[in-house]
Amino acid sequence: MTNDRYSFRKQILTCEQILDMIESGTLKFVGQTYGTNSKWSVGLKSLFIFQLLSGLQVPELMFDGSNSIWHVVSGERQLMCIRDYVNGKFILSKEIFHRMDNMIEYQNLPLILKRKLQNTEFTVKVLNPGISPLNRYQIYEMIGASEGSCDMWAVARFVFQEGYQQLELIVDRIIQNYPEVKKNRKQLIRLPLLWMIRNNVEEQTKRVAISDYSKIDSILIPLLEKFYLDEDKIEDLIAACSFLSDDSASKIFSCKSMSLRTVTLILLLRNVNSGKELSTFIRSCHNIWKKMPQSLRNPSYTMLVEQINYMSQKLKL
Repeated sequence: MTNDRYSFRKQILTCEQILDMIESGTLKFVGQTYGTNSKWSVGLKSLFIFQLLSGLQVPELMFDGSNSIWHVVSGERQLMCIRDYVNGKFILSKEIFHRMDNMIEYQNLPLILKRKLQNTEFTVKVLNPGISPLNRYQIYEMIGASEGSCDMWAVARFVFQEGYQQLELIVDRIIQNYPEVKKNRKQLIRLPLLWMIRNNVEEQTKRVAISDYSKIDSILIPLLEKFYLDEDKIEDLIAACSFLSDDSASKIFSCKSMSLRTVTLILLLRNVNSGKELSTFIRSCHNIWKKMPQSLRNPSYTMLVEQINYMSQKLKL
């Protein structure tokens, strides 16, 4: 399979070969290495192992083979399940295998079933080398959106390694200046990128080629491909974040709505609060948000510009 941006090849790999790659470190899980992905219950794990032992159809996998160390793009939960079962980290549900106690633990499986499991063949779609970091990231994003299980910031950490490292250094600088917000580090990681798009959000949203259900991270993370702020711009950013020294800043990060958090932060970085006390400004933002037309309440990035404009106009009244 090829297109103008990237290409794949298909390989047949046995379960044993894949487990050997994981054990040797030549194949890594994004969730295991960089974050925590969605987990299966013991019941779902047991059903999947039963599927393998019964010789039923197995899912197609996708691996990122663009570098010397490969990563699992899709099929992470299935492969973690097999690895954990083979390594004795969980036993199968007795409700499913109630008459086959010898199958509950891998070590007790008859040799013929062990070989059947290890020899199970998977069709693997492998991403070829020569792909740009941005296109590489977009593949993870598309698969993550369809599976609903991928931590895209975890992917960004190794796909855009240099940009992410600088982002972390800038966040460290922000925390040094405003130490009281240290506990909100996971939210602060977006601040330098929000600062970069604060005055051209519309232009940034046009560049995003993903579904309408994508959130603000679909705009921010790709900026890491060529992310760089010189010292003067970093100082400007730190000055623009002066609102973080206010005790009320914690109310921004504790807000349940990611969209409201994002809009509030962008408005503050634009200095739209016009000298109001931060607590008053945040309260106004919450009140306006509650009364906002339902058509603008979509959490998708496509609504971001309209939400910012709506809030700005209402705050000026």
